[in-house]
Amino acid sequence: MSDERKLILRMLKEGKISEEEALKLLDAIGNKETSSQMGAEFNEQSFETKAQNFAEGIVNTLDQAFKKIGDKLGQIDIGYDFDIDLGPGRRYSFNNFKSRLTKVYTAEVSDEISKLYVENKNGQIQIKESQDDVVSIEVDFKYDERYIDEAFDPITYEIVEGQLEILPKETKNKKEKFIADLIVSLPRNKNWKQAEIKTSNGKLSIQKLKASNMQAKSNNGKIELESVEADQVKVKTTNGGISVIGVSASELEISAINGQILLDHNLAKDIQLDSVNGALEVTVGLDTQTLSASTVNGRVNLEVQDINRPMRAELYHASKGNSDPRLPSVFTQIEKVKDGVLASTDNYEEDSQLKLDLKASTVNGRIDII
Repeated sequence: MSDERKLILRMLKEGKISEEEALKLLDAIGNKETSSQMGAEFNEQSFETKAQNFAEGIVNTLDQAFKKIGDKLGQIDIGYDFDIDLGPGRRYSFNNFKSRLTKVYTAEVSDEISKLYVENKNGQIQIKESQDDVVSIEVDFKYDERYIDEAFDPITYEIVEGQLEILPKETKNKKEKFIADLIVSLPRNKNWKQAEIKTSNGKLSIQKLKASNMQAKSNNGKIELESVEADQVKVKTTNGGISVIGVSASELEISAINGQILLDHNLAKDIQLDSVNGALEVTVGLDTQTLSASTVNGRVNLEVQDINRPMRAELYHASKGNSDPRLPSVFTQIEKVKDGVLASTDNYEEDSQLKLDLKASTVNGRIDII
């Protein structure tokens, strides 16, 4: 079994990707392995070219799929609006809505309301801080006036068993389609016990949110977190990058199927990163004690803020063509093992409270610690 398949099956077992996502990835790998003509060319190329071609094959497949979607949508008489950003030069927007309104709603939240749930099925979500004592929901509402009028409310909000729920309005007629981009402003001093925010086909941005447990998920769209405080943070996207800046957490778990993961200025004790097709760019802060970073296609770049702290690193690069990881000179004890390197500094001790344990792996890419 190939290393790509092993990693995909492990992510499925751990619940980081769905069965449908796993099947698509395994199918893509299977197509690559069963093409004899491509395989012959693949073996004659340098490793860098192999890795690049493999990654570009996945990207090109996605590009072609989105272009076909655009052609098909142009033949359908229903409202639609998609804005999918997969990186520079790969942004896809499909829209046939003619009318647009802005609506504002407010909800009072007492101390008994400790949970927050925000969902959007087709549009962006922005969570930000407010000076007010109420929750404000601003909706940029796009619709087809042939089937929906101005009085229509694109969202619903209610309090259920101590939880504020903000949801898209359900419609019975399939032609009553709309797009609603949400800006949700939360009271500045509100500390939520649980906050779950998810959207499809749109960017998800969260700033200055305080919660014991926070989850953010997007099916097609970039996720950005900034200045979030929580005990546990989980972030997942299918197609789109993830940027996490200035987050304070005991546990930080991030996964992406197709997109880069960027971490900077974070105060997270334990960090786990997983990507299938995307680079991992991480600044490792002073508070971090353990970091695990895994990707199939992409480099892993770990920048340690305090390079003199006690450190141990387990670095694995499954493909034989990959070059050895780049390590700073403070790693003096280095042992080469199958598919990787074990390294530690002279001052590393298991019981040290200042220690940093690093684990990184990639199939097609390079690992650097700087």
